[in-house]
Amino acid sequence: MLTRRQIRIKVMQTLYALVDSEVILLKKNNIEFFKKSCFNSYSLYYTTLSLISKMWELSNSNYNHLKIKNQNSDSEKIFLFKSNPFFSFIANNKILKKKYEFLNDNFWTNEMPFIEKLFEKIFFSNEEPKNKKEISEYSFFIKFFIGEIASNEFLHNFYEDKKLTWQDDLTFVNTFLLKQVKTKKFKEDLIIDIPIFDVQNQDYIFGKEILKFYIDNNDKFKDELINKIPNWGNERITKIDFVLMKMALVEFKFFNSIPIKVTMNEYIEIAKDYSSPKSNIFINGVLDKILKDYLKKGIVSKS
Repeated sequence: MLTRRQIRIKVMQTLYALVDSEVILLKKNNIEFFKKSCFNSYSLYYTTLSLISKMWELSNSNYNHLKIKNQNSDSEKIFLFKSNPFFSFIANNKILKKKYEFLNDNFWTNEMPFIEKLFEKIFFSNEEPKNKKEISEYSFFIKFFIGEIASNEFLHNFYEDKKLTWQDDLTFVNTFLLKQVKTKKFKEDLIIDIPIFDVQNQDYIFGKEILKFYIDNNDKFKDELINKIPNWGNERITKIDFVLMKMALVEFKFFNSIPIKVTMNEYIEIAKDYSSPKSNIFINGVLDKILKDYLKKGIVSKS
């Protein structure tokens, strides 16, 4: 499920969290932190699916009928939701239920008050129900998922309060889920491929190897970077920029199958999202200097 971009980001976050004044903590701590961060992405995936399941169950209980008596409700929206075969599939699929229980660790067990509050915000309001065009069950499912789950700020804030790392995973997980439910086999056959966290996955191993090479070469890379920017004091370089540049050097030297351009582009793009406004330009300039030196000395021989 995780892309190489996501893996790189999680390695960066691991190193940023476990590096104190450029002194790397125990290797075991790095790997466990990285592993947990990757697992949490899968956990969020299952948490989101199980939320849909819990809300569907709530829509088919007496809860919504009691609320309808007391305040305005979008009864048509509730009906379309509870009778929708795609939501019903997610809620009742036995394989999915087992995955919820195993990987999700019963996350929602003590969170029913929040689910009820979210349910009220989606289906009950003081506003008059808007006129709706007749749409297919599948179109309703997609529209609901995008508007009420993937874009729900109330839900996002709740997730972020529960697990800080989910803040960076929300967009990725929602996009991944949306791609899954837009496939032909989900739309026509109600089949969804469930991603499983596996420590033997090549992308996960890729992240572990970056961590290992980074730790083993940390001091050497630090000296190389400082030598290429003698007029830029060490204290002026942000901690995250140091981490990103060292990770790029790891890929230059130890991952011959990854083209130089791919490595450069990846860390420049990550810097745009996670570092200061001009860090990407700074990182690009420094890495370009080191790369030319590597190529000249034959340290790097790939294209």
